[in-house]
Amino acid sequence: MMKPMGIAAVGVIACLGGSPVGAQEALGFPVPDLIGAWTGPYKVIRSNGGAEGVLTLRVTEQEGPLLRLEKSWEVAPGGAPGDVGGELVTKATEDLVGVIGFDGREVRFAEQGDGGMYTGELTGPDTLELLYVESGHQATAYRTILRRAK
Repeated sequence: MMKPMGIAAVGVIACLGGSPVGAQEALGFPVPDLIGAWTGPYKVIRSNGGAEGVLTLRVTEQEGPLLRLEKSWEVAPGGAPGDVGGELVTKATEDLVGVIGFDGREVRFAEQGDGGMYTGELTGPDTLELLYVESGHQATAYRTILRRAK
């Protein structure tokens, strides 16, 4: 026998056409709009050295909590290059996919084509704190605070 809360939750989902995104919003878990360009400085440590530079994330598509992004980065002169597709470069643009957590604040992104993973938190409507870790032959780690351009 189903508990009354279980029946209510099933009813909410049924009324919303079975949409998990709609159910999250109806139960008080808003999904923020992250479309736009988010930019900030970063300092990275890599297995081949360190570097500083500028990182820009562009959220190009959003369907509820699901995201498609593009990451552009560039290291300052003299910084250790990054590995993109087996080539050492000092600037690149890479594709990512991501998801907004159930709390509307947590985010996770994955790079397409390598093992880079982001975890982070939306700390304001236009502020995003991120941690990045990539394993492999050129391990990489950094953290950054990105701000959305208005």
